[in-house]
Amino acid sequence: MIKVGAIAGAVAVAPLILVAPLAVALIGSSNAQAACGGQQGVDTAAVAGQVESVLKGSSSGSVSVPGLDDPKEQVPNAKAIQATGVAMKVPVRGQIVALATALQESGLRNLDYGDRDSLGLFQQRPSQGWGTPEQVRDPVYASTKFYEGLLEVSGWESMTVTQAAQAVQASGFPDAYAKWEPLATALQTAISSALPPAGANASRAGGTPVPAALDAGCTDGTAFGPIPPVRLALQFGMTVSMVTSARSEVEVSALAKVGHLLTNVTVSADSQGAMALGRTTRTAASAVATLDAVDTPSKVLHLTYWDVDDEEAAQLADLVAGTGIDIQLSPVLLSESALRRDGRSIQDSLMQRARDTAALDQYFRLSNGYRSYLDDLRQLQLSKEESHPCRSATLYMSADGEVRHCPYGASEVSVHAPRTEIRAFLDAPATDRVGPDCAAICRPASRDCAAA
Repeated sequence: MIKVGAIAGAVAVAPLILVAPLAVALIGSSNAQAACGGQQGVDTAAVAGQVESVLKGSSSGSVSVPGLDDPKEQVPNAKAIQATGVAMKVPVRGQIVALATALQESGLRNLDYGDRDSLGLFQQRPSQGWGTPEQVRDPVYASTKFYEGLLEVSGWESMTVTQAAQAVQASGFPDAYAKWEPLATALQTAISSALPPAGANASRAGGTPVPAALDAGCTDGTAFGPIPPVRLALQFGMTVSMVTSARSEVEVSALAKVGHLLTNVTVSADSQGAMALGRTTRTAASAVATLDAVDTPSKVLHLTYWDVDDEEAAQLADLVAGTGIDIQLSPVLLSESALRRDGRSIQDSLMQRARDTAALDQYFRLSNGYRSYLDDLRQLQLSKEESHPCRSATLYMSADGEVRHCPYGASEVSVHAPRTEIRAFLDAPATDRVGPDCAAICRPASRDCAAA
């Protein structure tokens, strides 16, 4: 039997000399938080070449761009999305949110199928009021409906791409959009030249033009450079651990080069049911392959799971047996709005989680801390009472370098702020409240925050 603990965070930074554990985590994709939200570097010149070739009606060229495997279909759809945004006077940032959303939802393909009755570029459901089947498969109509939803979200301009997309889509995988931001940004920049001047001059909310180099790059750790967690670690005398979705040869090679400097590497993965639900491809086997390439004292495979049967649980146990890799589990958390959109109830979600736990329990020794977390999570989802303050023994850092006591809270301070300001934030009382998303780590003060 393999011992399993609750999720303990993402990019963790633990102090060298402190009694209580302290960590800084990077909020990324899914519940298995990932460095840079799984974002990959994008060759902006190659994207521009693909866009130019397709829009001019010539060959799409010999350069392959990850995420644009069928550019003759995808580029015109991207142009329709962006042109609609320009016509509606949506800032560039909003156009990037729309493109990243369509990349995640449909791969920029105007699909005639999807989960339940989901259709089109944004996988909008006619049964949920998005329009008729014919309407949601019209790129201009679908884009208009998405932008209308986005513009109704208060403060979307200051949100990350994935937060803004999730506010409109209410996805079961709220962090899945982040990885598409670099490609969406490169597409937006390339398509701008093919649109009227208004499109080229579009700007972020606030009037500042968007430099391609600023938004296209990964700024939160995938390149393993002087990233915010490292800066904070140096300021406060901490060591660094990393959670990542690295799978490509370039990413794994970069991770392996710094593995000896890290106290822990965790690679996130999804069960088969979770991959189907969130349309991801982060298999457990590919996560183990990444961990095998890294020389670090501690290795963890973090699995976000949904609809796990006995066969899959057995295969997972065989995959990690004898490797020295520890397992962390995190159930998929569908929001109430996502459940309603999919015709499910909270009770349906709880029953599925119980079946999953029973399957995993046959092959893994679930820790007391993890079982306690599942109990707390159930109570949080069923209770209408106000929860306790969210202040775990872990700090969390967004991709933009905003430090939080609660991973999904609103109270934060920039890692680039003066040292005294960061210290004041660390010493301030908690103002956020625990919700299902952070229940694994934001436990009551009387309970141990760490996995048992």
